[in-house]
Amino acid sequence: MKTRTGVREGVWPVLLTPFGDDLSIDWAALDEMIDYYIAEGVAGVFANCTSSEIFDLQPEEMLQIARRITERAAGRIGVVATGNIGDTLEQQRESMRRLAATADLDAVVISTSMLPAERPIHDEIRLLMDGGEMPLGIYEAPIPVHRTLQPGEVAELAASGRFVFLKETSRQVPVFSQKVELARDTPMQVFQANLACLLEGGEQTGAGFAGTLVNVAPRLSRDYLLEPQRTTPWHHQARELMLSIGNIMNQTKYPASAKYMLQRLGLRIQTACRWHVANGFSAGDIAVIDRFFDVARPAIVSVDGLWRGFRWHENDELIMKLREWSQLTTTPAVD
Repeated sequence: MKTRTGVREGVWPVLLTPFGDDLSIDWAALDEMIDYYIAEGVAGVFANCTSSEIFDLQPEEMLQIARRITERAAGRIGVVATGNIGDTLEQQRESMRRLAATADLDAVVISTSMLPAERPIHDEIRLLMDGGEMPLGIYEAPIPVHRTLQPGEVAELAASGRFVFLKETSRQVPVFSQKVELARDTPMQVFQANLACLLEGGEQTGAGFAGTLVNVAPRLSRDYLLEPQRTTPWHHQARELMLSIGNIMNQTKYPASAKYMLQRLGLRIQTACRWHVANGFSAGDIAVIDRFFDVARPAIVSVDGLWRGFRWHENDELIMKLREWSQLTTTPAVD
């Protein structure tokens, strides 16, 4: 287990879990995904989260996934994973200890939606801190119950020095910014989870972006985040492309839609999902994604992966389509 020095800043995919036709974990596809994200320049990956279909994974599978990823990554990127599994705080403490002993993680993450909810959220997190000395993270998971920390609670937890990662999901830019400031000068790194808030927040991006878009557009997300000034025509087109990807992904049964998008990017991952929300991923959904990718794929994977090098003046059709797709009204599948 790593020491409490803070996790790496940048973009973090919220890692999908690849399954085969029989819904067993496809380990070869998982390895390929990790290699792909490393090549695309991500800072780290968040495993066993909502996008990973955590509520449909067995505890032993979660341990195997975390161990497999850390061994594959071999220190080239950061890795965090949800650890508080169980109905009681004692069961959750034990699962966190077991995860820390199994995989060399940068942090064992506490998912707020999985807390027993017998006490205030802050008190339950405090009690879980007694489970060991491992670095910790917090994920304000939106389902099944969206429980977020108040800024003052973030300040107190950050000051403890135990927390190195926070995936913030208030979906409010001022609240996110306040939490970033309150965690400053502590090991806690605060990551934006919501794409719309990332784009609205200007230069206030905290430690980076840990959202669903990074799963399918890691380099685009990274290149956008790295720019200190986001006022150029390139950034305007980037925002429209990012919103378009997010909207298309959300309206076509995420996370199956994201898995299919990775197929379109050349990865050998199947669209199979255990999570019921992806049931019925259909030929119609595939057709929507295909229409989008037939036009937008060259911009997503432009020459040498440097998205800004894309020749916009030669792609009037894409510009018109992005204006349409970026205005779609969709609700994020998850944060």
